Amino acid sequence: MHLINEALHDENLVAKGNDSHVYRVGDKAIKVYTHLKLEVVESYLDALASANQFIQSYSPQRPIVIFSTPYEIQFQAIRVEAAGILDGKPYTVSHYSPYPNLDVLTWPATAFHNYMIFSGLDGARSDVQFLYQLNRMFCEERPTRTYDEFIYAVDILSRSIDITLGQKGNYIGKYNTKIIPNLEERKLVLQVTDTAVYIDRMIL
Repeated sequence: MHLINEALHDENLVAKGNDSHVYRVGDKAIKVYTHLKLEVVESYLDALASANQFIQSYSPQRPIVIFSTPYEIQFQAIRVEAAGILDGKPYTVSHYSPYPNLDVLTWPATAFHNYMIFSGLDGARSDVQFLYQLNRMFCEERPTRTYDEFIYAVDILSRSIDITLGQKGNYIGKYNTKIIPNLEERKLVLQVTDTAVYIDRMIL
């Protein structure tokens, strides 16, 4: 509870989503569900646990070619470590990933650089430089074929979760997908932070 009370200040607020406000304290992300009923969040968290298990074993069918090099895509789920209620509002605690999501990777150069500084990602590292190159490509590429391939891969995963688990409404989207380059293995790890953009629209 001390961690939660410490987190809920404007200087720690990193995002406002459709369903939750996200705060960062150290290596933890605290999501406070500002307007959803407790039973809705609890049902989602149960479904999320099952979805995360599926994500860990899911393998996309084809690589994505970037800068003339094929990169294998590997999905990784960020699990919920704790959950509770504070002032009548449900909250969760998870690992905070500093890497940019697919939306941030399309931001203008200055805004993207500010994000990377805020996240503490060292610009001298080769994987971080790769992300800067990806940002430039996403901002300059016309048509946006490579970016669309990422979106397609994420959408297919969302649909696969629905089909496999008998659910409806899993939609990971660009905001809930972070990219970690593994250049030595020519692999891009896509971290999934949530499986729904609109929790209250899901049928579980």
